[in-house]
Amino acid sequence: MARNSNSKNTKEIILDTAFSFLEHPSYNSFSMNELAAKIGLSKPAIYRHFKNKDALIDAMEDLVISNLAQYMKDFDAENLEQTKKSLADLIEYFIENPTHINYLIGQMSFSPNYEEHMFKKMNDFGISFISGKSGKTYAEHFSSDIKIFTQHVFAGMTIFFFVKL
Repeated sequence: MARNSNSKNTKEIILDTAFSFLEHPSYNSFSMNELAAKIGLSKPAIYRHFKNKDALIDAMEDLVISNLAQYMKDFDAENLEQTKKSLADLIEYFIENPTHINYLIGQMSFSPNYEEHMFKKMNDFGISFISGKSGKTYAEHFSSDIKIFTQHVFAGMTIFFFVKL
């Protein structure tokens, strides 16, 4: 079946509605039946956009992490003003999308080693937390850098959580 120009809009509606189940910082599971009912679509209509619930959850994660990476790409230790603007924009993004904070808090609370997974995903989106390590490979510094990354994520999520409150 050919997709029409509304496919992207429907996909965004499905994602937004899936995030709406995360109105509180604790991860709340939802069924595809609940999602379909809340949107007013049939389950097969949702499955035209997402193969299964896992694919939907992956799309939710990609949306949050790609947005996070988009703001973080302009963080620059050499340009403090640009970094301040990017950080302000990132905070504004999370203020406008509090369920995205809740998604991250839920994943970090209930998924073992989620910080490591997030570190790798951020790297996939072009955000590297490795600096000053010329000639060294990503893997050689992963364990020390994941500790630094985890500290930054914890501090950042704490700030975002309180901003949200």
